[in-house]
Amino acid sequence: MTSSSIVPLEGRQIRVLHKQWNDDVLILESSSRLRHASHGTMAEYREENEILYVNWDDYESEIFVKSGEIYVDICIYRDRGIDLRFVQTAEIDDYKISISSVVIKIPGSDYLAELRPASSDIDVFKAVFFDGEYNRPDLQFPIKMIIDLGANIGLSAIFYAVRYPDATILALEPEIGNFKLLARNLSPFPKVTCLRAAAWSSDTPLKVQTTEVSGQQIDHWGYRVGCGMETNQDGVIGITMPSLIKKYAISFVDILKIDIEGAEFELFERNTDFWLPYTKCIIIETHDRFRPGVDQMITSKLAADFDEQEPNGENRIFVRRDLYLSNKN
Repeated sequence: MTSSSIVPLEGRQIRVLHKQWNDDVLILESSSRLRHASHGTMAEYREENEILYVNWDDYESEIFVKSGEIYVDICIYRDRGIDLRFVQTAEIDDYKISISSVVIKIPGSDYLAELRPASSDIDVFKAVFFDGEYNRPDLQFPIKMIIDLGANIGLSAIFYAVRYPDATILALEPEIGNFKLLARNLSPFPKVTCLRAAAWSSDTPLKVQTTEVSGQQIDHWGYRVGCGMETNQDGVIGITMPSLIKKYAISFVDILKIDIEGAEFELFERNTDFWLPYTKCIIIETHDRFRPGVDQMITSKLAADFDEQEPNGENRIFVRRDLYLSNKN
């Protein structure tokens, strides 16, 4: 089919398949303008070689590829070295085929990571490997033991495994879908142990919350754990830091990375005397929006023995006062 496959007749409707829309109709208003049939958003468009380019007035541009009589959304991500192009869904002979994952090379290494296209995975990849949210080049002590609480699909653990190849890493993730992908992504790293569990104030069964009270699905990086919450997912074990340290015979923690969607409150609520003295660097994203007051609580807990450094993105950085950084004289 030639590049004139769209006949720009005013009012003509075309069907599209989109990863986020519930409806699927665009109306061609002129030879260069179209309108989303449901909410009226306008865009410039052009069609070349069965590819529909849509430049929305109010949103990011999108691309659709022709499949039969419909146009299928292409998930495209370009940002500082990432250039992913893949068809998110397609209809072939009345069957709808979904791409559940893509594989991308880890910058600066030969390792690969599996990502889910219609999720937060690509944004996490960008934050870890391009925005440097876990990059601490100024730590002036050997990194031998790392605990990653809230490891998601394993990208932060991969970052640490590549940067500190001699380090032992323990990666915890409570949500089953994330954990399965975490285990696959970390399988090439023999010094990484994956544990499906959640950091908590006691050793107790917990539930994983994957939807809001409204019923809206929470994105993969925002799953939370707790007691007594409604969920359609199997439970997970909650474990304290003292139990974790005992279970794996850990004598010290060089880097403790924490991103556990509000459960940092329970983590720091009790028993900190049993593990904080053996922790050198804490990299933590706090979630005051979920647990008001948790920022101040952690600041207070760490004030006696830790100095807070410049943050990396959303992460607060704390280093034990009796250690030193190269930028401190």
